[in-house]
Amino acid sequence: MTDTVVGIIQILVWYTQDFSAQYIDDFDKLPYDIDVIKHHVERIIFASAPWQAWAMDVRSVYRWEHPPTTFKWLATYIILWYTDHIIGFLVGLMSVFQFYALKMLVCLHSLHYTQKSILFYFG
Repeated sequence: MTDTVVGIIQILVWYTQDFSAQYIDDFDKLPYDIDVIKHHVERIIFASAPWQAWAMDVRSVYRWEHPPTTFKWLATYIILWYTDHIIGFLVGLMSVFQFYALKMLVCLHSLHYTQKSILFYFG
């Protein structure tokens, strides 16, 4: 190996030594609690249920389970691609999501209204 390669390897070892040295030794007790991680993952799964439903709808589009819906999205994509408006469409879509998220934060409606609105938009 050349001196340059050896020098780069030494620099990389020097930068990563403090970061990785604490996790090399054997542990009597893990630095994390597996039950806490399971609890957080379960909360994320339950909180993301509307997004999971939306992802399943997207899946039905690219698998052509409902050809008229898939054709509608394909035509929309082709038109946006042809007119170079795909990025603008995505930015607008994200703006709509942000608007509804901020609306829910500011208005603080009841639980019944929130469930009803989630079912309206994603159901």
